[in-house]
Amino acid sequence: MKLSTKKSVLTSRWSYWVGALLLALLNISILFFTEDFWGITESFILLNFSFSKGLVLNLGVILGSFISIYLVGGFRLRGISKGKRSIYIFCGGILMGYGARIAGGCNIGAMVNGTSSLSMHGWFFLISTFLGVKIGTILIKKFIY
Repeated sequence: MKLSTKKSVLTSRWSYWVGALLLALLNISILFFTEDFWGITESFILLNFSFSKGLVLNLGVILGSFISIYLVGGFRLRGISKGKRSIYIFCGGILMGYGARIAGGCNIGAMVNGTSSLSMHGWFFLISTFLGVKIGTILIKKFIY
């Protein structure tokens, strides 16, 4: 494969069905090789920082993200947000992490695995996430921006 073909595959927009198919194949391969469902937040509760399958997977996701954005030439360092925005970002991250733990998992563990196995909690999580994002967007537009 030529370099220009590789770059066009990496930089061109993929259709939703291609992304869904790749996520499904990744989910199946993780289940097959680790004999556990794909989850992100479960490794954050390890207080002894031992290397678990989840921690290794998280590090792989982060490293793969950096590699992919570097290959398409989109990597750049940005300054740290200042003022109210940095407080909003910090509080939002804390609330997302806390919400993921009390919900029994993040959107990968609860929604993707739940809906793919036709579990009721996955569909409830999907609808609740959609409604929460919609309400949050309205509130942010009204009170912050």
